[in-house]
Amino acid sequence: MNLTESYKRRLQVLAGIITEVLDTTTTDQERNIAFQKSNERINFSKDLMAKAIREGWEIGMLFQSSNEKYKMAVPKYRIIYPIAMGTSKKSNTVVRAFHKIGQSESVARTNNKRSAEARDEWRLFKTSNIKKMWFTGNFFQLENPLLGKYKKNDKGMIGGPEIESNSADILNFQNNYNTQVQQAKKPQPKTITIKNEPVAKEPQIKKVPAVKTTPKVPNTGAIAPIGTVKPIGTTPTNKNTGNQQK
Repeated sequence: MNLTESYKRRLQVLAGIITEVLDTTTTDQERNIAFQKSNERINFSKDLMAKAIREGWEIGMLFQSSNEKYKMAVPKYRIIYPIAMGTSKKSNTVVRAFHKIGQSESVARTNNKRSAEARDEWRLFKTSNIKKMWFTGNFFQLENPLLGKYKKNDKGMIGGPEIESNSADILNFQNNYNTQVQQAKKPQPKTITIKNEPVAKEPQIKKVPAVKTTPKVPNTGAIAPIGTVKPIGTTPTNKNTGNQQK
């Protein structure tokens, strides 16, 4: 009878072989969120991995191991919490990370199942084996109970990590980031722009000069006197009518 991985894990917990930890299962929704940005993957970048370590970003990666023991036939997807980065004893750049979910070659070899997955395990990844990487958009914090077993003095790195997560720095960054995101989501007041259009001037009416008119004489039927009329002198006559004086 074939036992599922979750059932095997439960039996191990009951037998006391391993201890129960919080958040041991990943829902389909969480898995979809973690992998939905996988199409944005880029080549491995040490600078971006350092950013993820300092700011607490969850990382997705396409990983293909190649070592003395075995070489993976094809790359496999994994979701990790990168905690530290440094140099191994063999002078390889390595990342100490918490393997949250994803396919595992070692588990596949143990169970003879190519698609077998591992979860909630600490791993040391050689960066040259990270073929692609992407930011899932999720955060992690060192206060997570799953990360409680991380040892600061990592023996897998010569002289300790060159870059390492710091709880206070992670919390400070994430608080500021979330505040900015919330402010960006708030509806912004609309700015009304009033155009200063020129006001139309009232048409000016030209003044027409007044025309002088001659006052009319009222029509009374009488003839208006024309100047002063002098009387015409009379011719003397005789008292006898008809006889002119010679």
